[in-house]
Amino acid sequence: MNKIFSSTIRESLLLWTLSFISVSLIFPSSCLAQNEDFNVWSAFSFDRKLRKDTYLHFSTQSRFIENVTRYNFSFFDVGLDKKLNKHFDFTVAYVFNIKRDLLDYWYFRHQLYSNVTYDIGFGDFKFSNRFRIQSDLDDQLALYTNPFSVFFYRNKSKCKFELSKKTSLYVSYEWYYKINNRSMDDLLIHRTRTAIGVCNQLKKRKKIDVYFMLQKQMKNNQLVNTYVLGSEYALRIKR
Repeated sequence: MNKIFSSTIRESLLLWTLSFISVSLIFPSSCLAQNEDFNVWSAFSFDRKLRKDTYLHFSTQSRFIENVTRYNFSFFDVGLDKKLNKHFDFTVAYVFNIKRDLLDYWYFRHQLYSNVTYDIGFGDFKFSNRFRIQSDLDDQLALYTNPFSVFFYRNKSKCKFELSKKTSLYVSYEWYYKINNRSMDDLLIHRTRTAIGVCNQLKKRKKIDVYFMLQKQMKNNQLVNTYVLGSEYALRIKR
């Protein structure tokens, strides 16, 4: 086990280093307008088989905003994944969030979510759709006293193409809908995320995912575009 995590730490540090080198070469710190931003999101996740078709998962992600000059946000996600049959998976999870605002105040938030994912394959192509119900998402101070007062529906569609046995290319599109406590200025679609990425199987139980994503959201009656270079290192631990 110690060897596994020692190797994981080394590979994660290499991944972070490559991400920041890419950012510094491609995106200078002053290249985006006021209502646009470039972020780097780096994630680590692992899962462990508990019994047949049932897994315990843990994932964490950290985000750097303002053209990668400022740490802003992290989450810690723990939950259970169950493969219901050949095409359907079910997940239920708890998420703890840490957010740093512009005045360097720190906020802590709790979230719950549950989703069902459907997938089907046709040759080298695999299509999936994830249906998720999630508790609060907006950064509103009122939510810290009642963290489960707002709920969102998130729908994510994904198409993956197998380039080889170890490497796949994918595109995805996700949209958010605010279910309750909607105000007059709430749009029908709260937020969208469009991404393209590459997933590579490093070893039997290790893989890395690198993607570029465009997030769009209305804030203060302005459309905010966020460009994200993201990466995730995933590890499956033997029982």
